[in-house]
Amino acid sequence: MANLTVHIAVAQEWAKAHNIVASDDFIYGAVAPDLLSIVDKKDGNFHYGHNFNSKSLKEYYLNKVDLGYYVCCNGITTDYDLGYFLHLVTDYYFYIKFLNLNDIDKYGDNFKSMLFETYDATLPFVNNFYKVNYDNSHPQLKYVKDKYENAEVGDYKFVLYDNEKIKNFIDEIAHIDLFKLYEEISKTQVSEGVKDVR
Repeated sequence: MANLTVHIAVAQEWAKAHNIVASDDFIYGAVAPDLLSIVDKKDGNFHYGHNFNSKSLKEYYLNKVDLGYYVCCNGITTDYDLGYFLHLVTDYYFYIKFLNLNDIDKYGDNFKSMLFETYDATLPFVNNFYKVNYDNSHPQLKYVKDKYENAEVGDYKFVLYDNEKIKNFIDEIAHIDLFKLYEEISKTQVSEGVKDVR
């Protein structure tokens, strides 16, 4: 997953790029797939992925999000739905196009801890550059605010990407036409049956 702060930054920037108000429901939807298990302690396949029993970390990341399965099961009728879909699209591109999953071969078991260290290393930049707003009427967002709002620059040895790269990623995702993407995936699912859009 992309860091929760990145998800909020993406949602804020997406709303700006598409001239909509980033409602509390939209922002909550943009972090909900992660918070449903972290804060609400619910069990479920919130990212609509598959093949979680794979012993390969690379396979796990490649299959964590299945946009086709999500589209088959859900519509976009509310701000929350739109935010939720944005979260999945963000994670999909994060795993498939942004991360260099070949680094898993290079770093092995250390890759996951390096990824989380990279989240921490880039967090202050994302907070400050995008003026991330954690205030939200949904109480689950308090967890995110308490954990990430006051992140400080630290000394990190291993980073998988830098501030400029995460900025480019956020800006790219913010300009995706979610409705068009949803429609394209939906047409694919109807014509070819349920399948992964990769």
